[in-house]
Amino acid sequence: MRKVLIFPAVFVAVIALMLGFSLAAVYVPREKIRSNMERSAGLLTERQVFFDVLEGIPSSKIDRYADSILLSIAWQYDSNDPLRSLMWSSYYNNPLANENDNFKTSLDKDLPANTQYLRYWHGSAAIVRFLHLFLDLKGIYIFHGILLALLTLALCLMLFKKGFPPLCVGVTISMVSVAAWFVPLSLEYTWTFLLMLVISVIALLFETGNHSELTLLLLFTGGMVTAYLDFLTTETLTLCFPLIIVLFIRIKKAGACNKEHRNFACISALLWGAGYVLTWVTKWLLAAIILKENPLPYVMEHIEERVSGNIGLSPMGYIAGAVIRNLSCLFPFGFGIAGVIAGVILVLYVMYVLYVYRKKDADRGAVLLFLAVGILPIFRFMVLHNHSFLHYFFTYRALAATLLSITVSVFLVSSRK
Repeated sequence: MRKVLIFPAVFVAVIALMLGFSLAAVYVPREKIRSNMERSAGLLTERQVFFDVLEGIPSSKIDRYADSILLSIAWQYDSNDPLRSLMWSSYYNNPLANENDNFKTSLDKDLPANTQYLRYWHGSAAIVRFLHLFLDLKGIYIFHGILLALLTLALCLMLFKKGFPPLCVGVTISMVSVAAWFVPLSLEYTWTFLLMLVISVIALLFETGNHSELTLLLLFTGGMVTAYLDFLTTETLTLCFPLIIVLFIRIKKAGACNKEHRNFACISALLWGAGYVLTWVTKWLLAAIILKENPLPYVMEHIEERVSGNIGLSPMGYIAGAVIRNLSCLFPFGFGIAGVIAGVILVLYVMYVLYVYRKKDADRGAVLLFLAVGILPIFRFMVLHNHSFLHYFFTYRALAATLLSITVSVFLVSSRK
């Protein structure tokens, strides 16, 4: 009973911490961040709201539209009415101009916010406001790039040192396959990747340090923080990626996959989902109380938009298109005809290895469990098919978990070292 009660207690504590952190950011004086914000606005207006780092390569597309809105929200927080300002998370918008120019104009002319963005927590806006005390946007991109590289390297080294080379290889392949080197070039892409790696490192320490009982609590909290930070991008990464690592370690310790591992995977997914969904709902409840206004019309309009849409395709064509467009961005497939050829050759080689070097005593239960976790991002594409169809150039990176699950499955099935 005591173990069950700890989850509501942690939920309340984490909500209080996240709300407190956001409120603290609201009180950061505007004049302390103005110069860095102005440099950030200048950087944003140098390029289009969407642009390809490598021309014609969708996986290299950078979203500065979302970054401009995020910085604008961070700038517009009002310490004179902190709670209402935080709940509305408003920004300046002129529908006749693009968001990069809107943000710069709002800074240059001190224009007030006129468009609400209530449905998200926008915890990342609080981080961005604090970071602008020391860095402009270019500096934040560099800082995020260094963090991403160090966390990835740390995770790989820890996995290798602790005796899990297949996971080390899997992490490397998955990060390469989703062109992770482009992630730090957009704030929108970065939060789930950094959180995924942090959770994975902590989970690895728990599982190898006799604290495995804390892993479920970690994943539950991870779902909460994901809802706090994310802009609906690659949210499933913070569940699937560390869960695959934990399952691999536990199955290796046990010698084979069993019912306990399957139950753990199901409970982990449920707890992460509970943390994620309840954190969103808590934001809407707080907004209703503080604003004395029903937020559901704002919320439901966008939920319907993310799930459905109208682009002239049948429902099944829409769903299939969302999945195909996301899969097509994977490295090397997304790099023109040469990339497609290289990708096909790679797939054929893996199939050949599995056929020739297939283990007769392979742990099929473990393989099925890993693949079940790995398919969750694809299931997400199918459910939120409108969002995944339109934003495939960044939602596809959730497939990093799918690639990790496939890689460890190949190691389990193949006898070739």
